[in-house]
Amino acid sequence: MNFIMIALSVLFLAANYLAYREKLPVWLPFLFVLLSELSAAYALYSWKGYSQSLFMVALLVLAFTLISFVLPKLLTGLHPLIWSSIAFLVQTGTFMLYRVEADIALRNIIFCLAGILLAALVYLLARLLQADLLFRLFYYGAGASLLFLNNTTINGSTNWTVINGINGKISYQPSEFVKILYALFLASCFLRPFT
Repeated sequence: MNFIMIALSVLFLAANYLAYREKLPVWLPFLFVLLSELSAAYALYSWKGYSQSLFMVALLVLAFTLISFVLPKLLTGLHPLIWSSIAFLVQTGTFMLYRVEADIALRNIIFCLAGILLAALVYLLARLLQADLLFRLFYYGAGASLLFLNNTTINGSTNWTVINGINGKISYQPSEFVKILYALFLASCFLRPFT
């Protein structure tokens, strides 16, 4: 079974490269991703037996791959071969996590699905909004103001914010959101340089 998974990985890489060179159709790398998912799920089934969590993880990985295949067709400008590579890496990582602990793999694929939906939402928002000076100032100002929200120290790190919520305290690092805002700021600068 390991030989089959390695062979499918090599075939995926070759098909991805040849599809990039326009010698093969773009859907072929996705086919190898699906075949490697089936072989990985079967290997885990043979090793650990059937479980509800294996079925859910395999189903969600399949959903991620199908969304990755359809998304570039719905949203213009996205290259499908990048999404086939993302789907391959997500399925490989998720099944490797499943070998360690099923709950971690399930959380991983749920976060990956949320991430792909968030990426589509950001793409649609970026298409609707023009990245002019107003948005640059918003990204910069929001990022700078988030850095002033630090109000506690956790494990020696002073960049934490704690909020008292309904179900207890919620702690987060504003600097993580600043990284996203900084990436948006740079993207808006590269999209339309200062004039």
